[in-house]
Amino acid sequence: MLTAATKVAAEDKPADRSESEPASGAPRLGAVLGVWMAAIGFVIGSRVISDNSFLTHLATGRLILDEGSIPRVDPYSFTAAGEPWVVQSWLVSVIYAAGLDLGEWTLRVMHGLLAAVAAFNIWRLSEPAKNLIVRFVLVGLVMVLAASLWFPRPLLFAVVCFVAVQLALEGKLAPALLVPIMWVWVNSHGSFPMAGVLAGTTMVGAYLDTRKMPALEVSVLGYVTLGTVLGAINPLGPKLLWFPVQLLREGNEKLHNVVEWQPLGFEHTMVLWPLVALSALLALAMFRGARWRSIVPSAVFVLAALLAVRNAGMAGLVLSVAVAAWLPDPGGTLRADTRSLMTKALGVTAVTFAVVGLAVALTQGAFGLKSYPLDELAWLDERDLVANPDVRVIHEVPTGNLLGLQHGRDANVFFDDRFDMYPLELNQAYDTLVADNEDDFAQTLATYEADVVVWSIDNPFSDWIVADPNWDLVLTGEDFVVACRADFDCS
Repeated sequence: MLTAATKVAAEDKPADRSESEPASGAPRLGAVLGVWMAAIGFVIGSRVISDNSFLTHLATGRLILDEGSIPRVDPYSFTAAGEPWVVQSWLVSVIYAAGLDLGEWTLRVMHGLLAAVAAFNIWRLSEPAKNLIVRFVLVGLVMVLAASLWFPRPLLFAVVCFVAVQLALEGKLAPALLVPIMWVWVNSHGSFPMAGVLAGTTMVGAYLDTRKMPALEVSVLGYVTLGTVLGAINPLGPKLLWFPVQLLREGNEKLHNVVEWQPLGFEHTMVLWPLVALSALLALAMFRGARWRSIVPSAVFVLAALLAVRNAGMAGLVLSVAVAAWLPDPGGTLRADTRSLMTKALGVTAVTFAVVGLAVALTQGAFGLKSYPLDELAWLDERDLVANPDVRVIHEVPTGNLLGLQHGRDANVFFDDRFDMYPLELNQAYDTLVADNEDDFAQTLATYEADVVVWSIDNPFSDWIVADPNWDLVLTGEDFVVACRADFDCS
């Protein structure tokens, strides 16, 4: 039998080294899963760049660095030359061009780090859920959305800024830091009004809960507003603040065929279902007593996502934070502070995964342009038929962005994805070429005095131009055809 003294001695005696070592040397499970989310975010963000809008951002950054000023009018096209153009993402364009001077790897690593920072902080924002399984489900749904929406382009800067506003609203970031963050956002991406919407709707919800003005939310909204106003201090001036309003005013007429501006529907499977799942969790949270502070911003951002696919990513971020504290705890032994050999192994695999992703980004090229008519444009370039002010080439939107990157001010573009900048009649003319209406094809080509057409195979317009006697098919590639006007010398 143990005496009281021997019991105390036994309790004070250090545990066997073999039992204590795994716990003392292992990271916490919650931290390891956060590293995993950051690593997954890095891989998503550092993907090969194929987005056509990125090409114009990069081309414009080159112009700014080479000429020492930001273009005020369209520098790339023959169809809108001299038209006013607001380079909303001028700051990111400069960063892209400066980064490329160091090597293509900088572009992939930069986007990867942005996505990693966002993903890690989304994991932090899920802490109110307590149960790791619930947190993993919430953040996992957000990362599914990220895989479909976080393409390497200025949007990633906006995502990081949006998450910063969420951190401030949850007391995890000093609100005053939102002033420089909002300045960066205003000068990087036209989605910056979303910060005010988030802070404002959260403030309204918190007021409905208590019938008192909530100090934290008011502070966040104030700093967001101040940072937004100060964003007008830039080379382009206050017009950057007006740009989103102007875009929305023209949106119905100019952006209806742009996928990311279309209403969310069943065809957007990888975006729709994660958002539906998060919305279902919101309904459960409401049943369990979620407050207006969570419900009001969630409702507004879900509505925004239904109106335009591009808003689904931020809606997912809002929903994941809104429901975290209100979901049931399914129980289990997994805790955020768990330390074991398993957490050590998970930590090693997370770091390994991140290192492999970094190695891929460092050693592989930044651009994936297989879907572009590279061979066809090279064939035309050999004959001085592109970037020639005397030759008018009609092409699809992505080709226009590529020509801007390849030739800068000499690109002589017909149309690219700056839909808001081009005159409405040009947007409508392009719509006729992608529509199944042969009666409009010839008239559109005549209106813009077309000499050469580069178009993808197997669609109504390319089929028509191959068969039309007024056009000669001069080159057929795997995915594109090149046709010249019958009375125009393409040799």
